[in-house]
Amino acid sequence: MTVRNFGRWFSVSIVVATALTGLAAPASASGVVTPQANPAGDYCGPSCDGVDPTTPIWLEGQNAAACAADARTVYTANAGQGYIVELRYSKNCETVWARSSVPYYGRIERSDGATYQVGSANYSLMFDDHRKLAKACIGVPASGGTVCTPLY
Repeated sequence: MTVRNFGRWFSVSIVVATALTGLAAPASASGVVTPQANPAGDYCGPSCDGVDPTTPIWLEGQNAAACAADARTVYTANAGQGYIVELRYSKNCETVWARSSVPYYGRIERSDGATYQVGSANYSLMFDDHRKLAKACIGVPASGGTVCTPLY
């Protein structure tokens, strides 16, 4: 019973959070995101900007699956002192996000200047990566410096 209630709360909070940020993607009450139609047909597109990579996504001709399911790390940046950030990429969704070794210190930056911060779960929200570039960065509080991956 508790898990079911948490699942409902989590699904609603994703929809509310994305709606409040203006990045809403069509979602059902179950929290499954249905991307808007894309000219190419089978990638996530801008509908997945601001979506959690663990949220199930319906893509054309596929069953619902989280973009994190087929993700791989394309670049890693190590700032020392245990501060590591990875740029993660999903081929099926054509999305990217940052995953860091330390909560709140990483971020994903898209080449157009848009960013998402890594949260308490050690990863950021996703960006559409179709014909776009992004990098993952991490700041180190002790030195005040920032280290980033190459653009991908």
